[in-house]
Amino acid sequence: MGNKKRNAKKKSTIQNSVSHQKEKNNVFTLANIMTVLAVLAAFLSAWYAKTTYDLAIEQQNDEKKAVWLSKVDQKGEEVEFTTNSDTIAMQTAYITFPEPFTDSNGEILFPKFKLPTAVIKMDLEDYLESQHLRKKGYAKVIEGQIPFVLQSYYVFKGTSYSIQSLYHLRYLVTMGEEEGSFPTIEIQGFWFDHHLDINDSPKEALKTVWENGNYKKEYWSKFAQ
Repeated sequence: MGNKKRNAKKKSTIQNSVSHQKEKNNVFTLANIMTVLAVLAAFLSAWYAKTTYDLAIEQQNDEKKAVWLSKVDQKGEEVEFTTNSDTIAMQTAYITFPEPFTDSNGEILFPKFKLPTAVIKMDLEDYLESQHLRKKGYAKVIEGQIPFVLQSYYVFKGTSYSIQSLYHLRYLVTMGEEEGSFPTIEIQGFWFDHHLDINDSPKEALKTVWENGNYKKEYWSKFAQ
């Protein structure tokens, strides 16, 4: 009697094991595997399509963002703002400098879109005189940059836009040995840094950059004897 019960139990265990194995095998049938692969392929295709779409939208948005380039007229003491694209045209712009160059703040107007540099040269002369001492028998050559914010209004393919960006005005100055002698100042143009949020304060952005940045490079050049 005991053997019959043990055999019946053993037979039941074997049958359950076989049944479980069949169910396990059914999970990994070719049809199921193909279904999983199809779902995965659909997911990857959707992800790729979204990524491609997002990149296309980002590229279109970047094409709409104006980046202004500089063309320097040393004789006329002007810096002209030119566009980085044939489909972008400046309408008007306002330039903001940090202290102590705020006398040069003002509009960049149609149709020339030029920044006069005479005033900023005078401000730069005063600033450098307050920062540097002359040295007998030597000339001091200073390369530096002044940050500025440009709020510009422009047209791209028939639609008007506004943008606010940070740039840096490059200069080269030679100061002689005599106190009070006029330095030679050359404005070399400007370069684009990055776009700001349209709601950012230009003064606050410039204050952070001007106070924290290292904008001056200098070296001494001995006068020929």
